[in-house]
Amino acid sequence: MKNFEELTLKDNFMFGIVMRDEKLCKKALEIILQKKISKISIPEDEKVINTDPRTKGIRLDVYCEGEDTVYDIEMQNIEYDDLSKRIRYYQSMMDMRLLNKGNDYDDLKKNIIIFICSFDYFKMNRHIYTFENICIQDTDISLGDETQKIILNTKGTMDDVNEDLKNFLTYIEKGIISDKYTAELDDTVSTTRNSEKWKVSYMTLEMYVKDRIREASKEIIAEGIAEGKAEGLAEGKAEGLAEALDNLLNNTEMTLEEAMSALGFSEDMKKQFRDKYNTNN
Repeated sequence: MKNFEELTLKDNFMFGIVMRDEKLCKKALEIILQKKISKISIPEDEKVINTDPRTKGIRLDVYCEGEDTVYDIEMQNIEYDDLSKRIRYYQSMMDMRLLNKGNDYDDLKKNIIIFICSFDYFKMNRHIYTFENICIQDTDISLGDETQKIILNTKGTMDDVNEDLKNFLTYIEKGIISDKYTAELDDTVSTTRNSEKWKVSYMTLEMYVKDRIREASKEIIAEGIAEGKAEGLAEGKAEGLAEALDNLLNNTEMTLEEAMSALGFSEDMKKQFRDKYNTNN
C-alpha cells in the first residue's frame, strides 16, 4: 500500500476522510450538480449497507442526506467492465435501506449516485455523463422515479463543464490548486496526512489487508490440495475470490498480476480475470 503521507484525494481512504467535512462535501455536490443545496448531513452509521445477510452488502465512500435527496459519492480508480451494473446495485441498495426503515414508496427521497472515475468509462472525452430514466419512444417523457446517475471523468478533455468542475476534477487527477475550493481541499488533505489518528487507522487497514491476503492464500492452497484441483477452485469460491481481488486492487498498489499471484490463482483463473479487467498477458 502507499505510504500514508503519499495519499491524495484520488485515494479512496483520503477521499472518504476529506468528504466527512460537511462544508467541503456540500460544495462538491453543488459544483457537480450545478445548484445550491440548503444543507446536508453525513450519518457515519450509513456507510455500510447490508439489508439482508443473504445479499451482497456495500460500503459507501461518502453517503449524505439532504432535505429531500440522498447522495452517494464514490471514488473509482479501477475500470470494471460492469461499472454500470455496480452503480445500479448501489442505487437499489440505498432505496432498500430507506424502505427497511419503514418508509412507503411515496416517502422515498430523490436518489443521486455519483462515481468520480480516474478513467473515461465511455471513451467520449467528456468530463460528465448524466443518466435519468426516460421513454425510448418519446425522450420528452421522464419516468419520474427521481433517480439520477452521474459518472465523472477526471481525464476529460471536452469543453462540457464549467471552470469550477474542471478545477475540482483536475485537482483530483493531478493535485493542481486553481481556486479557493481546491485550496481548501488541499489544506484538508495536508492536515489529514499529519493526523496521528488517521495514520493509525490507515495502518490498521494495511494490516487487515495483509492478513486477508495470508488467510486467503492459505485457504486456497489448502482447498486446492484437498480437492485435487490443480487448475482452479470450485465455482462457489469464485465470488469470494473476485471480492478479495477487488479489495487488493482498491487498497494496495499491487498490479493485477501481483494480486492474482498473492491469492494463489490458477492459470485458468488468471486468464479469466485478465479478460474481465481487459488486461493483456
